[in-house]
Amino acid sequence: MKNYAEVIDAYDKGRSYISPFRKVRATSATYWADLSYGAGTPIANYYASTPLVQAELPYNDGIFHGGGVDKYLHKTMLQSNTASALPSEFTLCDYISYIPFIDGDSTDEQTFTTHSLPRYVDGKGVMCIFVSQGSGTASADMTLKYKNQDGVSKSAVTLVDGTASAGYLPHYRSEYLQLAQGDYGIREIESVQFASSVGGIYAIVFVRPLAILQAQDTTTPTEKDYFIDGMSMQQVSKDAYLNFLCKPRTASTMTVQGRLDFIW
Repeated sequence: MKNYAEVIDAYDKGRSYISPFRKVRATSATYWADLSYGAGTPIANYYASTPLVQAELPYNDGIFHGGGVDKYLHKTMLQSNTASALPSEFTLCDYISYIPFIDGDSTDEQTFTTHSLPRYVDGKGVMCIFVSQGSGTASADMTLKYKNQDGVSKSAVTLVDGTASAGYLPHYRSEYLQLAQGDYGIREIESVQFASSVGGIYAIVFVRPLAILQAQDTTTPTEKDYFIDGMSMQQVSKDAYLNFLCKPRTASTMTVQGRLDFIW
């Protein structure tokens, strides 16, 4: 959509969908949290499928956007009533694909049964998060071998804290796993290997960040109109599983609610 008249026309002709959400999640000031693990609406996701085999999450189990056709993310609104956790940063992501039940006890190179990404197949802008599915006992470097946005095999090291509880992202510096310098996307995972045992089990998840929001206080929601504020709206696939990553100010049990407005 190139002008606001087209945006208004979409609403006038019923090409719009409002997606409410409400999540409740224990959070930590140390780690980013995966809100898909939290209770509420949409239902909790635990990456429970065949170990070490790449899989996808159905779009209607995430923040529901109606399916059917590709859309634009027009507006977002988000608010939390958990004052102790604010300000908190949120990243809305398309969870593209995942590989579950990586063994944190093993120091062998772990390889997987994989396939091409179902969306963003060139990997541009795709990042990976590492989600604890069960806490371990120690910290160690983890080497990720992958193919970058150009299809070139690379490797990068991220420090993983195995003591992080289920649903947290047990890496400190960012919500994403480290990539080699100059890389800005990932299209395939080749293997992971821990330098020493950290314990626990983990899922590695391909995500495409779509929007960044920050909840500041309990009285004022964070709102954004992406066409007016940025003259650009992110496209969202009809098959996208949508949910949030969250980094709060302090440890808390956070309630967050809001809505996403889509047009096409």
